[in-house]
Amino acid sequence: MKKGLSPIWFVLIVGAFFLPFVSISCQAPPGFAEGLGELGGEAGQIPSGGFDISVKTLDFVIGGEPSFSGSQDWQQLIQEQAGTESPEKMKIEPFAIAALGLAVLGIFLALIAGRVGAIMSIVLGAGVTLFMFLLKPQVDKQLELDQVPAEASGFLDITYGLGYWGPLILGLVAAAWGIFRLLAPDGAPSAMPAAPAAATGAPPSGTGFESTGAPPPPPPPTPPGGGGPPPQEPSPPA
Repeated sequence: MKKGLSPIWFVLIVGAFFLPFVSISCQAPPGFAEGLGELGGEAGQIPSGGFDISVKTLDFVIGGEPSFSGSQDWQQLIQEQAGTESPEKMKIEPFAIAALGLAVLGIFLALIAGRVGAIMSIVLGAGVTLFMFLLKPQVDKQLELDQVPAEASGFLDITYGLGYWGPLILGLVAAAWGIFRLLAPDGAPSAMPAAPAAATGAPPSGTGFESTGAPPPPPPPTPPGGGGPPPQEPSPPA
């Protein structure tokens, strides 16, 4: 059972790569353009209104495009800056590829029975967590989330979703499950067998007329001549 559950954590990790890693939403109030003139170079370049951007973890593996929705002014501004009609593709991140690769390996290697499979679950699960932890600063740098002006922080809502937290936490769960497999390996007895009940000396209950078993054997037959002791010879006279 422990061996069969180990790959489940890595299957869930792979599934989390199809979920949003980070979501960015903004609802710019009136006067937002004047307050963020430095961000776009000119105040007139920053439109009012709102937008939503969602980037899946898988986008950093295959160089996918983020999903964007927003006002027409924001869409036109992003298209002009990107030089294309579609949003700019994400740059491939080696840490994302490494984390996904370890998760795929874990689906198969965690099925190995015994200590080897448990150790594989520990190493691969901890590796996924480590690479996801190292991936976050690279994503912040690529999306320039670490350079958001203080004036915009009140209007921007940056949320790290299950595409980030899922692999990060599930990697720890997979490693902890591997440790549990080492401490309680498959096939170990779960409990000592119960000792047979000792016979008690209590008298049997009943009326006293019940049969107690086979009758005792008859006495041995008496030899011919009587069953008394053999006669003693008379002692000679003194």
